[in-house]
Amino acid sequence: MSRFTIIKRKSEFPPYRPGGPQRRILLTHDWMRLVAKNDLLHNQVCFHCPLHMNKHDIREYLEKIYDIPVVNVETSVVRPPATGGLFGRRFRYINDYKEVCITMPVSKAFKFPDLQASDTLEKEQLKLEGYEKEIKEKNAKRGTVVKKWFW
Repeated sequence: MSRFTIIKRKSEFPPYRPGGPQRRILLTHDWMRLVAKNDLLHNQVCFHCPLHMNKHDIREYLEKIYDIPVVNVETSVVRPPATGGLFGRRFRYINDYKEVCITMPVSKAFKFPDLQASDTLEKEQLKLEGYEKEIKEKNAKRGTVVKKWFW
């Protein structure tokens, strides 16, 4: 017998007992980050995901949660370069990740979302300029002066 105690990992969900409620919703602890790449076909999408996910996990994740039909999954491990190390500085290592390129059926096309829509950006800038003018007018009436670097 060993003198050391074995630490058991706690289960995330309590065990099922007869008569108890069924737990049907299981949320995953995994994540996948959508990545924009220029050299992809119209039916291909790239993601970054953790190293422990394999091709089967990735396929199931996308098909079950997001209802994306997956034809092919290609993975590669990316190791970012270490930085620092000159003149007594410490090396900084960035965590490795897995890059995943999936292929959907030819009938499905994916377009990366436009995150900076020009119309909404211009409207927001006009609003901000209007607020700045209002604040400057109020301060001028009160006699308070706001430094130039504040704006």
